Amino acid sequence: SNVIQMLLIDGVLLTVFSVLKFIPQITLLMLFMNLLEESGFMSRIAFMLDGFFKKIGLTGKSVFSLILGFGCTTSAVLTTRNLQNVSQRKRTILLLPFINCSAKLPVILVIISLFFEKYKYLYVFGFYLFSIIISIIVSIIYNKITKTNDEFFILEMPRLQVPSFKKLLKDTLLVVKEFCFKVGSIILLFGVLVWFLRNFNLKLQFLNNGNFTSSILFNFSNLFSDLFKPLGLNNAGVISSFALGLVAKELVLVGLALINGVELLSLQASLVSASSVCHFSPISSIIFLIFLMLYSPCISAVGTIKNELGFKYALFVFFLQLIIAYIVAFLCRCFLLFETFRIILCFLIILDILIVLMLKLSRKKKHCRGNCNECRHI
Repeated sequence: SNVIQMLLIDGVLLTVFSVLKFIPQITLLMLFMNLLEESGFMSRIAFMLDGFFKKIGLTGKSVFSLILGFGCTTSAVLTTRNLQNVSQRKRTILLLPFINCSAKLPVILVIISLFFEKYKYLYVFGFYLFSIIISIIVSIIYNKITKTNDEFFILEMPRLQVPSFKKLLKDTLLVVKEFCFKVGSIILLFGVLVWFLRNFNLKLQFLNNGNFTSSILFNFSNLFSDLFKPLGLNNAGVISSFALGLVAKELVLVGLALINGVELLSLQASLVSASSVCHFSPISSIIFLIFLMLYSPCISAVGTIKNELGFKYALFVFFLQLIIAYIVAFLCRCFLLFETFRIILCFLIILDILIVLMLKLSRKKKHCRGNCNECRHI
């Protein structure tokens, strides 16, 4: 009876509440997105921003979803419905998990505070900027690989008008209903599965919030410890926290606390103690955060992608995020470990910036003679 009670409370109810917490923000986001679309403002803003986003393979309309990605990836994926072009929609959704959602911020703040308390917020800004740069690089590469013929941004400029409230409400409620039934069921199933793996050992004995290191999840994570050795994160506890982060990124901190057997208030002290199951050094903490920022999004976001673009594309995004996170984290660890390599790379970056500035300053303004193909001015 105790097992069933905990399953209903920790497995089912908490997962249901995690689904319900999305409903207010999804409702408001979709309501205002539809308001901008129906009133005609969205087309005008998209037109103004199209020039920049075209350089990375997107259109001006993608800006809304990308900005909303800083709040919640799941909600941002739903807002890509304003992109009629399927190719542009796929590219935008591909980039959204690279944007740091608000659920990652508490984890970043706690881990950074371990070793970089003095300049904590500067480091937070640096991590956010880093994720944006990675997303731009991925977008450019993906655009080069999947070059299509739909590069022209054809946009109808509707007249400004007061939208129908009845239509706005109907369209918004339709999206919320789809999310609850289609995505919510996936989240519930995955949440119950993770609860089972976290609360039972290999002999299928109930742990009753006992030693987490004997759970199925911890032992399963231990199988992948060698795979994470090149990243310096070959700790089953760290891998388990990443697995819990697939349910919700907030659970990464909860997972670390469970692994070390401490309360959340005592988590920071345990993470710097070498006697703890899971502990960090300055370099491993940075690599941990880089992987956290870039690896696969939570199951609610994956379920939403599956609902919007199909199961195959959701799997593609999931595993592509894992691969990119692994490669970037590995390169960053090499960069942090080898001082000579770091100095050479910094020198090359500074040299590159100086060359670009010199070229811009030395570029002479061309005089237009008319009737040329460069600017089509006659």
